[in-house]
Amino acid sequence: MRYNKSIKAFQPATADGSLDFLYECLGLSNSGDTQHDSHRDGGVLFVSIDFENPTGLLEDTPNVASQVGIAMLDTRDLIPSSSSEGIISTYNFLLGPPRYYSSAKTKFLFGETQWIKQREIAPKLESLVLRSRSIVLVGHDIANELRVLRHLDFDLKTAVIGILDTLLIAPPSPSFNTQVRSRCCTTASPMPCSQSSLCWE
Repeated sequence: MRYNKSIKAFQPATADGSLDFLYECLGLSNSGDTQHDSHRDGGVLFVSIDFENPTGLLEDTPNVASQVGIAMLDTRDLIPSSSSEGIISTYNFLLGPPRYYSSAKTKFLFGETQWIKQREIAPKLESLVLRSRSIVLVGHDIANELRVLRHLDFDLKTAVIGILDTLLIAPPSPSFNTQVRSRCCTTASPMPCSQSSLCWE
């Protein structure tokens, strides 16, 4: 497992290492059996942050059109006898002109979209993330998100014990992309290929 010196947290460099770290955070063995460890005793807070148009945020583009999505899972809520409904908290924040807000806010399906200014992003995220917990940051090709978070002066060190990159755990599969393209581009598809977010060039 690789140690990320800039964040002072562990960041697995391979898919196997990422899965091992995930099992540990969930209190599971590789076979899926429950086991006790230091992470499970206090629980882990998984925090996934995703930026749309990160370049605009990094360049401080005036009135940049962007979105910030955050999802959080507290492992203390993973009780076998409880319902899985609502255990993931989701938030969506939007930056940009009124016209962009009006069209984009309806596309978030897991709650209400809030309009904020760029200088408010870091304080808003800080208000949601509990620093009293052991935090694991999660993202897909997460280096992009880490660059933006640093630029916004978001605290990437306090209580952050690790980083999981889902690009390592589940890398793109050419065969999967081909199957999706073939399915969404058929005449029976409810939308043309050019309008489907499942089609890649």
